[in-house]
Amino acid sequence: MSSQAFQFWIKNTNRFTSSTTFYDYGGSGTAIKLARSLARLSGLGQEIQNLCNAKTRIEQREIWSKIRPMILSRTLHWALVGTEWFLWKAAGVLPPQRQLIIRDACEQQPSKDSSRQHERLSDATGEAMWDYLVNTLDPVAQSTLLSEENYHYLLTLTGRYTRRCHPVYLGPKAHTRLSAAGAFDGLRIHTDELSEIIGRFRAGALSIAIIMDSLDWFSPKTPLPAVTQVQALNRALQPKGRVLVRSAGLHPWYVSIFEESGFSVRRVAARVPGTCVDRVNMYASTWIMTKVEGWGG
Repeated sequence: MSSQAFQFWIKNTNRFTSSTTFYDYGGSGTAIKLARSLARLSGLGQEIQNLCNAKTRIEQREIWSKIRPMILSRTLHWALVGTEWFLWKAAGVLPPQRQLIIRDACEQQPSKDSSRQHERLSDATGEAMWDYLVNTLDPVAQSTLLSEENYHYLLTLTGRYTRRCHPVYLGPKAHTRLSAAGAFDGLRIHTDELSEIIGRFRAGALSIAIIMDSLDWFSPKTPLPAVTQVQALNRALQPKGRVLVRSAGLHPWYVSIFEESGFSVRRVAARVPGTCVDRVNMYASTWIMTKVEGWGG
């Protein structure tokens, strides 16, 4: 995190212990509270609770069919959810990441007239974001049981975990282990850009690096920051060291940078319409990049 963000949380530790859930703060909190308000105004508040308490997937699917028109309202999407402002402030989707989603949508509907590519890109923006949202939420509701296994959405909808459904680290065994003296001695909080942090590791210090969707934030129009980060990773990794990358795009443009910088690349998951790749289901693809040669030779 940035130094500014670090200082903010140091000064606002009460956000973790206040009666208002931590997840109700900030831009994402605004989106969550909006969803809850819409549910109440639509008279579906009880159905949301029923969804979170469903005992079986069959029961959950039936309830989902009732609330889906409200959550996946095209009117709400065009007016707010699909806008660039909302995507960044509430959902954390930056413009470059948004462009990955739109590009995928255009490639899935190719046009014979290449001269109309820019026009297709403009027309596809709203529909692309709509499809991405549908392809995220529908499979989750169909394939995962919120009350028993999907604590990610359970927390979003109710503001709390339950004894039956929570992260592993909140279980009794994990709590005992994490409460032991020295449990976090290996944890380091960094307040600098990722490339700078990686660059400070000695060569070959890392065996695995998990960078999630950090490269989605860069633009192919100015690729140097992405190139710098990938080359820094190569230097810091051991031979055959691996990098886990997740992306909002099925074929992110920066994969070729890994290939040109001493890595073999393998897509290990692809979220196509109707599939659920994990319990959150928000990323279109997951990649493992393996170091096969040192950068520069």
